[in-house]
Amino acid sequence: MGYMTRYKIDLQPVSDETLRKIKGEMIHLARIYEDDCGSFVWMNGFYEADADVDENDNSALADIPSPPWQNDEPMKWYSHERGMMRLSEEFPNILFILDGEGEESGDVWRKFFFDGVCHRASTTITFSTFPIPEMLSLPEGRSWAEDVIYGRAKCPENAAQARTMAAWMVKHRLHNDDDLLTVVRSLVDRGHFEIARSTVDAWIDHKEKGLD
Repeated sequence: MGYMTRYKIDLQPVSDETLRKIKGEMIHLARIYEDDCGSFVWMNGFYEADADVDENDNSALADIPSPPWQNDEPMKWYSHERGMMRLSEEFPNILFILDGEGEESGDVWRKFFFDGVCHRASTTITFSTFPIPEMLSLPEGRSWAEDVIYGRAKCPENAAQARTMAAWMVKHRLHNDDDLLTVVRSLVDRGHFEIARSTVDAWIDHKEKGLD
């Protein structure tokens, strides 16, 4: 079977005319260097064009989607560096980016190609912190969640913090449906839609389980 990888090709912003030339060159290279560059035409939009479009047909090339281009299904492309370097050599002043995600866990990488040279970027995985310190009571006896509800503080709209705040409000702030309505209205008025949805879901779950 071989090792399968998902690939994505992107590049720096270029003019429409240059983009058409790049698309045409990718089709041309795929035809003459099948081992190195044949995978170009398996990217979205290209596989339909390979058999039908001439690399000099500007009108047809314009119909191929703009980058990023990626393969719909994982594939084998062991010579992707040689293929991308061939493309980069044809456009020496343009930066190309190739992302890969292999079938093994954690096999995620990015490579840059410029003037026929390949540079592999280092990869670092980071996780956001759990917002417990921010939810401790403030000197005035308020909490981070209370401050968000009443517009005294801003909250990043991400799902993890939304669920955390919703759980806090259900436990400490909501005693009945009227309390829920007041809090949700305040959150919606301030644009905190994710937190509002999470609060409603948490309250419904709380009532269904009959929790105190």
